[in-house]
Amino acid sequence: MLSSRAVPVSVDEGGLMAILQEWELWACANEYIRQHGFDAPIFAAMRADDLMAKADLDGAQNWQLIVKRINELLATPVGAPQ
Repeated sequence: MLSSRAVPVSVDEGGLMAILQEWELWACANEYIRQHGFDAPIFAAMRADDLMAKADLDGAQNWQLIVKRINELLATPVGAPQ
């Protein structure tokens, strides 16, 4: 039996293709928020930039998708008091 990691699952968002599964992207986003709080998007974007500089395009794209999820998790819900 193949594991869920045997074949990469692609998540297509605005031209970005992720190697990680959707739940893995959200788990990484949650962990970065736990570690870095409201600075999590900055640290995650720095990670994406570092991977891009090393020509790891798949890794950089995954981290760009993680940044998007971090921002979604940190966003003020619609209708919430400000």
